[in-house]
Amino acid sequence: MPQGRTEVPAGVEIAAVSGVATWDLRRRVLRGGRADAKVTFAGDDDPTSFHLGAYVSTRTQLGLGEASGSACGPGLAGVLSVLPESVLPESLHVAESGLQMGAKGPSFRLRGMAVDPAWQGRKVGTALWRAAAGELRNRGAELCWANARDSALPFYAHLGWRVVGEGFTGEQGVPHHLVVIELN
Repeated sequence: MPQGRTEVPAGVEIAAVSGVATWDLRRRVLRGGRADAKVTFAGDDDPTSFHLGAYVSTRTQLGLGEASGSACGPGLAGVLSVLPESVLPESLHVAESGLQMGAKGPSFRLRGMAVDPAWQGRKVGTALWRAAAGELRNRGAELCWANARDSALPFYAHLGWRVVGEGFTGEQGVPHHLVVIELN
């Protein structure tokens, strides 16, 4: 995993990682760096869950020269987790959303997608999602959903996700919307 061809930026490699390997970026990017923040999710250890990481081999390959002042050199620049969660939130009104759900395949939830700020806007998140989508299709999944931060909605829309329902405030007091994508 991941299988198939995924367009990946030069100097970036997408690979399977453990749930534990995602914790540092989840903490720094999604939880404001708070040492006491909860960074684990129910289902992280489920055998049908998977976690992907984007490894950056050098600064210069992505145009971040030494003068950039970035603390993020070579290493893990982005992560995401995909968990088997077919029970969709009550706020997902299928008829209103226009989703074509045949309930033939499993659905999954994208959680903990985090890209180090030094690498945001450099296609790292796009490469991560495309690799995850390929793996989900290989597993026969028809649908993936997520609670997306409002600040990330343009990113999700660009990748074909659709906003469903009204916005809400997430666990960290950050505005979110439910987003879904059909994979078939």
